[in-house]
Amino acid sequence: MLMTPTVQAISSDYWENDLQMSTEPWLPRCADGTFMCSWIDGLSRRRLTVLRSLLGRNGGATLAEQREDLRAVRAEVATFYPVERFAFKRSKFATLDYARAVLDEGILEMCRINETEYDTTSLLFALFRTDPKHLITVFHLEKVHTNGFARMKLKGDARAPLEPFKRFLTPEVVRGMLADFDAKCRDGRVSEFKSIVSHGRHHLLFVRRENRRSMVIKANQSIHAFTPEWIVLDFQDNAKGVDIASKSTKVPAILANRLASLYFGKTCEYENDIQVTYRAQIKSLLDDLVGDRCQFLSLLDVAVRNSPLDGAPLLRISSEDGGSIAEGVRHFERAVGSILTDLQLVSEIRVLYAGKRLKLTLESLPSVKDGYVVRYTDSTLNASERQAFETAIGGKPYGIRALSTEKQDRK
Repeated sequence: MLMTPTVQAISSDYWENDLQMSTEPWLPRCADGTFMCSWIDGLSRRRLTVLRSLLGRNGGATLAEQREDLRAVRAEVATFYPVERFAFKRSKFATLDYARAVLDEGILEMCRINETEYDTTSLLFALFRTDPKHLITVFHLEKVHTNGFARMKLKGDARAPLEPFKRFLTPEVVRGMLADFDAKCRDGRVSEFKSIVSHGRHHLLFVRRENRRSMVIKANQSIHAFTPEWIVLDFQDNAKGVDIASKSTKVPAILANRLASLYFGKTCEYENDIQVTYRAQIKSLLDDLVGDRCQFLSLLDVAVRNSPLDGAPLLRISSEDGGSIAEGVRHFERAVGSILTDLQLVSEIRVLYAGKRLKLTLESLPSVKDGYVVRYTDSTLNASERQAFETAIGGKPYGIRALSTEKQDRK
C-alpha cells in the first residue's frame, strides 16, 4: 500500500511555489483536530468512499461509522484537505484527461458521477495519493486547455539531426538556455524551467518568467516584485513547428528560436503559420450558416463595415440568448441588401460550436488572389475540442484550415 505523505512532510514551497496556492489559512487548519473532524463529516459520500479506498480503510458498515473510522486517522486524512482547496476552480477536462492516463479503472469508476462526468476533487485526491507531483503536472497542463496558442512554423529549411527532439529537450538543456538568455537579456527578470511533458509527437515545455513589476501589501508591508508569466512551448514534428501560449510576444518567440537553433545546430527562427483559405470556401460556409444548413455550427453574430444602410455605418446583427440569427440575416438581406458578399468588409462573425461561442475573423492575404487566413478564438475550447473543430471545418465540404487568433508577430 502506498504511504500518504504527511502535511509536514510536504514543504510549503510545494503549495505556494509549484502550485501557486496560498497556504493561509489552509495548512494551519490541518493541525486543528476539531476542524478536521468537521471537514470529514462534511465530505460527500463519493469523496468519503474514495479517501477510504486510498487509505485502505475497511472499518464501518454505516456512513456514520465510516466517518468515525476516518476521524480516527485524521492526521493522515489531513493531507488531503489542501488538495480540496487546490481543486477549487480547477479545469475538469485537464484533470480528467491526465487522470485517465495515470489512474487505474477501479479508482476512476469510484470518481465517476455519471456517464460523462467525474468528481474533480476525488480525481485529484487519487492523483495526489499516487504521487504529489501529479498535481503539478495537472496545474501545468491546465494552461494548455485554457489558453490560446499562436501557431508557428520554422522559417526556411533545416535538416533534422539524428537525435530525436524528444531526447534533446531535457531539463539540463532548457535550464542552460534560460540562464544564458537571462544573462544576456539583463532586464532583471528570471526565467524558470518548470517542466517538460511529452504527448505523442507533442513536447510541451513550461517556463515561468517574471513579467511586469508590481506591488502587493501583506500585513501592512509593501512587497515589490514581478507578476509571473507562464510560457508554454508546444514543439511538434521534431521542432519543425511550435505553438506558443503566452501573455507577451517577444521573449517566448526568442526562447523557441534559441532552442531550435541549439537543436538544429544553426540559427533558426519561427514565424507565424499561414494557411490559405480561398474566398469560395469561405462563401460556402457563410451561405450554409445563413441558410441554417451547417451541421456543426450556428450563426450568432455578424459585424460588417460599410453596411448597405444609408451612410454605410458599421452594422452588427447579434443574438444574446444563443439562438441563431440566420433568419434575421436573410430578412435583412431581402429588405436592405447583402452584407456578406464582400468578405473584406466582414469584421467578424461569431458561431456556436459544442455549446461554446467562437469568434471567427478573416485576414486578407494581399499576396494571394482571393486568399484569406481564417482565425478563431481557440482559447474558448479545450485541446480535444480544438482538434474536433479544426477537423470538422477542415473537412468536406469547406476545407477551411482554421488557425488561432493568437499570433506572436503582431506587426
